Amino acid sequence: MGLNYMAKKILTTPIKAEDLEDIRIGEVIYLTGHITTCRDVAHRRLIEGGRELPVDVNGGAILHACPIIRPLGDDKHEMVSVGLPPACVWRNSKMNL
Repeated sequence: MGLNYMAKKILTTPIKAEDLEDIRIGEVIYLTGHITTCRDVAHRRLIEGGRELPVDVNGGAILHACPIIRPLGDDKHEMVSVGLPPACVWRNSKMNL
């Protein structure tokens, strides 16, 4: 009986194609460096509206997430945290009741 070992790999942006060649299913991947976050509406605008991102993501990463922000006034906001989509959908649906 073999060991149940899960390999881990650390990737830092910018990521090159050769950095991804030896990744296997079940491995734990840590991602560091510049990561752009977009909500579902931004993805839709990019695809359906043909818009371009305001940043270059070549070799970078896009994290589909929803930021939780707090308004500070004078059209300024503070980032409180970033949630993953299921938590965001639940939180936003509660806020819109």
